[in-house]
Amino acid sequence: MNGIDAVALATGQDWRAIEALAHAWACDGVRDDYSQSNNYRPLTTYWIEKDDQLVACGKEGDDCLMFCGELELPITVGTAGGVINTNPVYSYNMGIMGNPNARDLSMIMVCIGLAQNFAALRALATEGIQCGHMKLHANNIAFTALRCYEDETNRSYPSHIVTNTAQRMIEKGSITLATAKEIIEESLSGSINTKVQCTYM
Repeated sequence: MNGIDAVALATGQDWRAIEALAHAWACDGVRDDYSQSNNYRPLTTYWIEKDDQLVACGKEGDDCLMFCGELELPITVGTAGGVINTNPVYSYNMGIMGNPNARDLSMIMVCIGLAQNFAALRALATEGIQCGHMKLHANNIAFTALRCYEDETNRSYPSHIVTNTAQRMIEKGSITLATAKEIIEESLSGSINTKVQCTYM
């Protein structure tokens, strides 16, 4: 839902209503016979099927298989009136997407939801979700530490320092502001005369 919510926010939609509807739709009772089953199902379905076009091209076995995904979700959106006409950011964002009508915008949102779900499943099956979040967290800490130096020394430093610092923190197994400061001090020891006290965070 994060991707769908982001598009909803960017286009002036009621993201809370869309989010609530998605959770209600995931309940078994709402989707089938309205019974109170208290089951909660995934919104996405994946399967593998044979691609007849690949077979016609002479492909055989696994080479003619296709990975398919589907996301079923009722989304109610609007593309005219309301805040869309009063806020230029919403109009601009709609323009980037080719000014879709309500039906097309809802399909765009569902496509983004499916793509994001597939990316999350891929991450779970390979490096894991936590690894990606750990890298992001390390980058944020390194950025904050470098910003301290820039604020205190009135100098700018190359952005690759953030990437290098984040990588070294991950390798050390210590993703803290103190570790980031220590690594940056080592990296910039020739260009910084004093240690900087960082008060961010």
